[in-house]
Amino acid sequence: MLGLLKEVDINAAAAVSIAAGMKKMAMSDDEVHPAEVEMIEQFLNDVKADVESEGGDIANISSDDVDLTALSTDELKETFLLCLAVVALADGTIRDEEVSLLQSYVDQMGFQQSGKQIIDMVGQMMLSHFKGVELFRSQAEEIGRALGLNEEAIAQALN
Repeated sequence: MLGLLKEVDINAAAAVSIAAGMKKMAMSDDEVHPAEVEMIEQFLNDVKADVESEGGDIANISSDDVDLTALSTDELKETFLLCLAVVALADGTIRDEEVSLLQSYVDQMGFQQSGKQIIDMVGQMMLSHFKGVELFRSQAEEIGRALGLNEEAIAQALN
């Protein structure tokens, strides 16, 4: 997903839970944006063969299918949180409902970072693809602002 996530072995139950969490994130602000839908569809396409080979079904995943017990390793838990952060960032606006939802999962999993810190980290990782750009620097900075990053985080990602 955008080259942000390291390769993680995701079983069918974890994939369903991650996709359900992504859907829940997309719906958390009552505005499902086409870019959020695209991120979810991309994830589902990436895991479809593996899920179906384990007898799972990705066609009818609902936002109610989040099962944190299916995320049995720290890697799967981190992947879940990062995928939700990517969805939160997809529409270019971070809303309080999105931060709150991510924070609820962070708390349930016992992670030390806040939901906002995770979203900011993912935003910086996304923006860092423009690292060193000079010609279109102001446009790259605008992208950073659209991702909800402060000026310091933008400078860190681009320098």
